[in-house]
Amino acid sequence: MSNTPAHALDFRFAYAAPSIGFLCAIDGPAVTPLRATPRLYKTTDGGKSWRLVSGAPGIHPVVDSAVPPLATCRVFLDVNNPGGVFLQEVELEPQGAGYAIARALYRSQDAGATWKQLGTVDETDGFDALAVTGNGARLVARIHPSYYGARPCDPTVKPAADSYLYASDDEGATWHQIGRGIEHQGSSPHDFEYIPLGSFLLAVADVVPATACSQKPGTSTFWLSHDGGTTWQKVATQAGFVSQLNLTVRASGGGATSCGVALVWNFDAANLSRQAVLYWGGGPAVWKQLPAPPGLDPNDVEYFPIGVTPSCTVIAQVNPFSTPSGGIFAIHPADAAPAWTRYADGDAQSWQIVRVQSFTLWAFDTSQPGPFGSGRGPLKYLPVP
Repeated sequence: MSNTPAHALDFRFAYAAPSIGFLCAIDGPAVTPLRATPRLYKTTDGGKSWRLVSGAPGIHPVVDSAVPPLATCRVFLDVNNPGGVFLQEVELEPQGAGYAIARALYRSQDAGATWKQLGTVDETDGFDALAVTGNGARLVARIHPSYYGARPCDPTVKPAADSYLYASDDEGATWHQIGRGIEHQGSSPHDFEYIPLGSFLLAVADVVPATACSQKPGTSTFWLSHDGGTTWQKVATQAGFVSQLNLTVRASGGGATSCGVALVWNFDAANLSRQAVLYWGGGPAVWKQLPAPPGLDPNDVEYFPIGVTPSCTVIAQVNPFSTPSGGIFAIHPADAAPAWTRYADGDAQSWQIVRVQSFTLWAFDTSQPGPFGSGRGPLKYLPVP
């Protein structure tokens, strides 16, 4: 898209009205000590044009070191309201681990005309994901913990379960951890997907290792909740360490509410470094492994990112480690003999699959560097099957 705002960092299209979308970019005027400030843009024509949301709030810059801090931003949308948008702004200490020295979260329920500032979670770099669940009474989010520098493992410390999943029941004023039922069974929930149709959360949790310095490959578990994360039920699945999860609402009924895809490591006992792609067809939560792309060494490929369309076609960025011959691959898991096919060339990240009249994959172009080495370039799109 030639008219994408410069230095865009994040975007979302509305679930119920995909012609509406919001995008945040670090292209605002410099405000000491920031080199550039976040700004919010809106589209009402499916991404063909973007206009500045002039009334969007801005974070108050903080001076915390001699080196100018970096500003970042994210947007999240309310699936129940096409005009419901959250704007997150974070100011990062650019040295060392790059932890947050300031964070702010704002919410608008009228497409950016008016805003309300919400609470945040201390010692985090803000949220990586946020969803308005059910009838809108509960917000669920995944934190991004701040890291203040690497420390060696301490063999005298017994590992304990911890949760990256938080919820708010007072419209974002305060936040509390959810997933205690998962933690009590020895796993740490760290990721989730929310499906509006059926109103359920699917969470990924990692089994707590036996010792702090354990070198044993990690294992993940899946958990399902129909009450916004208050109670959880463990879902049977194969062993492996889940590093990506993506769910979508199916395009048609058939009794199933969604389909999904997950990327796992340590799935093959004979080769723990090999990745595997698991597919979930909805209904009973049974995952099955998808084959490796033909003509590529399964030990030499990385899938990043991965997604699934509402017609349950799985799409992945497939990058061989040893050659620069990556590209976009697609597979139809419902086929009698599903097989990956090369669909398009190029690299992309920060995917969202949107349906207006047909399915479109929106992403950032990684072949052109973004601001301050972020790796995000111009916004682009690709029709998908």
